Amino acid sequence: MGLFSVDIEVIGFEQHEAEEHTALVDTGASYLSLPATALERLGYRSLGMQRVIFADGSAALWPITEVKVRLESRERTVIAFMAEAGAPSLIGAQTLETFGLGVDPLGLRLIPVDAYLAGVN
Repeated sequence: MGLFSVDIEVIGFEQHEAEEHTALVDTGASYLSLPATALERLGYRSLGMQRVIFADGSAALWPITEVKVRLESRERTVIAFMAEAGAPSLIGAQTLETFGLGVDPLGLRLIPVDAYLAGVN
């Protein structure tokens, strides 16, 4: 699959301000990942720590929080890593699923997808 980025708007904790960020769509990543400095500036604080495994196999503990995001004209609250300086901003699988979006690998864009529930008629 080709790599591509999308613009998202991160809404401040008190919802008085927002910042636009460009993030790489990474279906291999679990959560949204944004710079901790940007999230703290918007009023977000760590809710705990989560072990993260990087592509090279190394591991670390990173703080996580819940962040209000606007993407594709919709607002949702998602889990986000409060990334260290220099780490890329990423949109992971949980964020895509929360927004009901998938990846068009040929068009390099996000597309609406259906959600699934097992055992419910």
